[in-house]
Amino acid sequence: MTATLHVRMSIRWLVPAGKARLMTEALHRLMATTNSEQGCVSCSVSADVAAKGLIKYTEEWETEEALQQQFQTDRFRNLVALLESGTEPPVVEFLLPGGNRGLDYVEDVRAGNSRGRS
Repeated sequence: MTATLHVRMSIRWLVPAGKARLMTEALHRLMATTNSEQGCVSCSVSADVAAKGLIKYTEEWETEEALQQQFQTDRFRNLVALLESGTEPPVVEFLLPGGNRGLDYVEDVRAGNSRGRS
């Protein structure tokens, strides 16, 4: 039996404790759009208010190409705008067939420097 390998984008960041609820509400609205996108397998958000407003957001995609297509959308730009409201820079990780990447992956794809999967 062969396991299906999906690609995943995971983000963790701290927001001011008083903004955690507003942030998770905004992410839930974004998730409704994300889940309807072609190639989206799942999307989730969680907040740990006890941990000073720690928010975790994850998207899982069928293929690397499906994920890469999202980098050009208004939805993705809205997500980036939400990240900028954190108290510290977010920790962004992409789990890809070729290995794990950080936020530089988005810049590489937008600049045409990533070949994606062959």
